[in-house]
Parts: sequence; structure tokens; C-alpha cells
Amino acid sequence: MNYSKDVIFTQNDDLEYRIMKIMLKHIEPIGSGTICEELLSEGIQVGEAKIGRMLRRMDYKNLTKRIGYQGRILTDYGREYLKELEKKRHHNHYGLELLSILGKSAPEELCDILAVRKVLEREAARLAALKATEEEIERLQRIVDGSKKILSSEPGTAEHDSSFHETIADMSKNKVLKSTLNLLVQNKNLHPIFGHIRRRVGSSLIIDHIKILEAIKNRSPEEAEKAMGEHIETVIRDVRKYFNEKREEY
Repeated sequence: MNYSKDVIFTQNDDLEYRIMKIMLKHIEPIGSGTICEELLSEGIQVGEAKIGRMLRRMDYKNLTKRIGYQGRILTDYGREYLKELEKKRHHNHYGLELLSILGKSAPEELCDILAVRKVLEREAARLAALKATEEEIERLQRIVDGSKKILSSEPGTAEHDSSFHETIADMSKNKVLKSTLNLLVQNKNLHPIFGHIRRRVGSSLIIDHIKILEAIKNRSPEEAEKAMGEHIETVIRDVRKYFNEKREEY
């Protein structure tokens, strides 16, 4: 099942999710009355008629199955669907949290930070290609390999992105450059924010990272600098695209 994580989690999705969570707790079939009571115990007041309509819709989608007059149960498909719905709910919540961090001046502030990062990180990549030890390059390779395995995890991807850029800063052997980058990125919690934005507009961090890694492995400072510059430019374009789409929504 491939349930898109980029679709907004609607009120109907939330009610469907809560109904299915309640049904999952019960071995025996349950009806709309029981569901209403359990929702009310969670502080959610929904009429029994609305629950009945939702259940009929869920029957049609093969998420639930009616067992005579006893009530309904989740189908096997419904159980799998619920797992995907939980992922969708998590990603939507995570995205809203990040947007609240950004604030009103987000587009301009993020692009200003990225413009400075572009200068510093191009130099970091150039120096890394010249000065990195084989052990450091192997560490960078492991980070990239790890990123390939967790593409479905937004927080996990952000963690690997942070490690990737930190490692290149270490490899540059320039303490001032590294400290400045830390001030720009780490104190602002920006890696998860950029990762979230790029996932929403369809870009992939891993493709850029592979290009940078290969340039460093080949000991090509010019190519490493170029690949890093293109990487940051792509992030800037993604940020602008993301906020332009948000403005159109509202």
C-alpha cells in the first residue's frame, strides 16, 4: 500500500483514524453506539448518525466489515491502511510543528542563511577533498549509505543530513569555518526544517549528497565545491517553491 505522506491529514481522516483505533482494541464486532461512547470518553463528541455514515463509507472502502447486527470489525486491509494512516498523521503533525518554528519571516530568513551557507559549505567541501583522511571519507560513505535506508523517515533523514554536513565541516580541518556553520545551522534547528521542505516539494537530499561524496572521494576540490554549491542552490529553490505554494493555498 502506498498512502501519500504529503497529503493533508483532514478532519475526516482524523475521525476515520480514531474509529479504526477503537475497533482495533475490540476482538468482537462493535457498533456506532459503542464507538460514540469511546470517542466521548476521549473528549470528542460526534453524533451516532455521522459515525454510521462513516462506517458505511469504510465498508465501501473495504476497511471494515459488517457482521450481521452485531456490529463491524476491521478487515485485514483496514489494519494495513491504519498503519499507513498513522504515518500520514505523524508526518502532518511534524510538518505543522516545523512551520510554527519558522514564523512569518521564514522565506527571507531561510534564504539569507542559505546564501551564507553556500559560501562556507563550498569552501568546506573543497577543503575536505584536499585534507580528509581515508577514515573520514569512509565515515561519510556510511552516513550516505545509512540515508538510503531511511528515506521514509523524515526525522531520521534530517539527522543524517545534519551528520553529513557536520562531517564535511570536520574534514575541512578549519575550526573557524566549522564553528560558524554550527552557529548558522545547529542553533536554528534548520536541518529538519530544510529536510521537511525538500520532501514536500519532491526533492531528494541523497542524490546531492552522493555527488558531493564522489567528488571528495576522487580528491577533486573543484568538483566538490561545485557539487556543494549546486546542492545549496537546489535547497534555496525548494524553499522558494515551498512558500510560493503555501501562499497559493491561502
